[in-house]
Amino acid sequence: MAFSLDGQLLASGDGAAEVKVWNAKSRKHIADLTLEPSIQDDNSADSLDFSRDGRFLAVGYLDSKVRLWDFGAKTVKHVLKGHKSWIHSVKYTRDGKTLASASGDETVRLWNASTGEFRERLEDCQGGARALTFSHDGSWLGAGCFEGTIKLWQLKEPKKSFQLNGRQGAVFSLDFSPDCATLASGGADGIVDLWDLAKSQVRTRLIGHKTTASFDGSQVRQKGFVWCVAYSPDGKILASGAEYMTIILWDAATGRLLKTLTGHKNRVKSLAFSPDGKLLASGSDDTTVKLWEISKVLP
Repeated sequence: MAFSLDGQLLASGDGAAEVKVWNAKSRKHIADLTLEPSIQDDNSADSLDFSRDGRFLAVGYLDSKVRLWDFGAKTVKHVLKGHKSWIHSVKYTRDGKTLASASGDETVRLWNASTGEFRERLEDCQGGARALTFSHDGSWLGAGCFEGTIKLWQLKEPKKSFQLNGRQGAVFSLDFSPDCATLASGGADGIVDLWDLAKSQVRTRLIGHKTTASFDGSQVRQKGFVWCVAYSPDGKILASGAEYMTIILWDAATGRLLKTLTGHKNRVKSLAFSPDGKLLASGSDDTTVKLWEISKVLP
């Protein structure tokens, strides 16, 4: 799920081979991006991201290909080939010049965002690469791996990687804080970790997705995998979505639980804040997308 940079458009995969696009302001469905019938079977759109100018939508598919859709023409401009397994995540850099893709083939690939030309292969994400995120200053790329580690690459030296250890189980989601000082991760252990990047260690562990609340409310857990994490644009709120249908909003500085959002009827698989921070979009395996007005849920 992704908002366009101007906040006008919201796109999400439908669990099959189709991508749906809405006008985020009017809440109206405005377009479907549908693959040719010959390649729809046993295919699905698992990840997507808008280009910086909003003209293109990068979509990663089950068939191991990334397709760059021309949103205006509703056609595929480029098909990026090279991965050998399902595409789990695609992300544009902040300057819009590079597109990264993560796959179950244990690699992350970098592409020219304009031409679709292959640039670099980053290996060694054991068990497969599940999550991707770029730092806001454009200097770092992070990838969450199925075997529980997090890989970090400096884009100036992409052949050299750093590793964060300490997760139990697959890392399904990552997001850098806007100030680039913290990396949030969520995964199969039901925990959200906030990593102090200067020290390469966990600063705060949010265990709200695993058990029940403590008496003082400081530790609240909710069963199941943490599928998605997202910082608000101002960095004050961290949202996390999990297996058992709920979304938790956290104070990003203190780790205090602010609000639990309910309403989905299946696992929450994706989250995205609008660029102005006023809306939070959530996508679920119940086949719905919900829009939450932050000013109403956190009065």
